[in-house]
Amino acid sequence: MAQKPAELDKHYYDLFVKTLKANIPEYDKIEKRSVTPQATIESLGFDQSGRLIVGTGKAGQSTDFVYFRGPLSVDKADPLVESVARLFAEKLAVTVETLIGHASLRGKVFCTDLFKLTDGSPNLQTFYCVKGNEMTVDDPTGSITGWFAYKLYLTVDTRPTV
Repeated sequence: MAQKPAELDKHYYDLFVKTLKANIPEYDKIEKRSVTPQATIESLGFDQSGRLIVGTGKAGQSTDFVYFRGPLSVDKADPLVESVARLFAEKLAVTVETLIGHASLRGKVFCTDLFKLTDGSPNLQTFYCVKGNEMTVDDPTGSITGWFAYKLYLTVDTRPTV
């Protein structure tokens, strides 16, 4: 039976956020837009005559996960899971910073808020689950003992400078 230890999930989330924030200096300098829980964003832009256009766009879901096959704890933080949380956060930070860098060549950059949705709920979510060694439809060998994953909606876009 899978367990989702809330205290450890929060610990890994906090570690993920701390690592992510430490690695996204360009994101801190740009305009943020909120994304709705349905993953649409309000976007502003200019047409060729210079008129302001307001529209909505889609935000893409960014996710990553890793399965573990060794013993996992529901009571205390595991250095292996912590290293995976840091690795994913650093990888996401590189993605965000690279997208911002490329977009900034075309105009003023804005990005969806990585941390919250328009309704105040979190955009970035992490999931830590300890499964045990039981067989399931997804894991007929019973060798997967748990997983760590994250999910968020991300869009980086530009407004041409006028």
